[in-house]
Amino acid sequence: MKKILKTVLILSLVLVIPAILAPMIYPWVQNKYPFERVLSRLIMISGVLAAVLLVGRNVLAFRRFGFSGVTHWYRWLFIGLGLGLALIFALEFFETILGAYDLGLRVKLNRVPERIGKALLTGLVVGTVEEFFFRGFIFILLARVMHWKASFILTNLMYALLHFFHGTKTAWVSPNAGDSFQVMLSWITPLGDWQTLLPQMFGLFLFGCILSYAFLKSGGLYLPIGIHAGAVAFLKFDVLFFAAKHDLPEWLYGGKDFYAGIIGWAFLSLFWLSLWLWLKRRPQTSWGLSP
Repeated sequence: MKKILKTVLILSLVLVIPAILAPMIYPWVQNKYPFERVLSRLIMISGVLAAVLLVGRNVLAFRRFGFSGVTHWYRWLFIGLGLGLALIFALEFFETILGAYDLGLRVKLNRVPERIGKALLTGLVVGTVEEFFFRGFIFILLARVMHWKASFILTNLMYALLHFFHGTKTAWVSPNAGDSFQVMLSWITPLGDWQTLLPQMFGLFLFGCILSYAFLKSGGLYLPIGIHAGAVAFLKFDVLFFAAKHDLPEWLYGGKDFYAGIIGWAFLSLFWLSLWLWLKRRPQTSWGLSP
């Protein structure tokens, strides 16, 4: 009973603390970030900290949640980074051949390394946080109380769905904690637009399944972190080289979200097939999962 109360308290604080902190931080960053983004980032950070508290301080516990003692872990990380970069580059290059993009350098040459460096850093932060939370924490916790295949599907449905909890951007002047909770309630509004939601959700679900497969077969979080980071990084700096054309059929190209169109789904499927061919001989890591 005490453990249940502790868990409920920690999970409640995941929402309450960001709701209080976001209005305090927002005046310092309002010229750069909207209030909704500040709040969502704080919730993500508090969620990871909650996971850390629930796991405990024991280093071995963290190994059980994905940061295992994998031999040459940095190789997995850099291989994943290269694969993630290659995935999005191949997709956008293919779409360029089809006429969806124009190629060309769009900033001064001396700014390219800085922009790429920032994108890689952002990708590594996002990849590490999200992979620990979804693949290393949520997936393993669920897989210890249900069949691991059910946990595999449920975790990636959650991963896909939570990407739509962003609400609408409002020109906040002096938001308070009540406004924070109002924003949280607004996050469910995109779920009503199912015709737009389903194609995007399917692509995100497919990408999440790829990351989960990489986690299970590589024996740790380093490969999925690398793949996730590489994909995010390329999407951050692709505007330096690729200029998307307008009025393209979204059902084919996915619009601004590569994972929402048929071509994106096809590339993700081919990517998963390539991973399977590479890793199929490796035993699947158990992580104490239910059979």
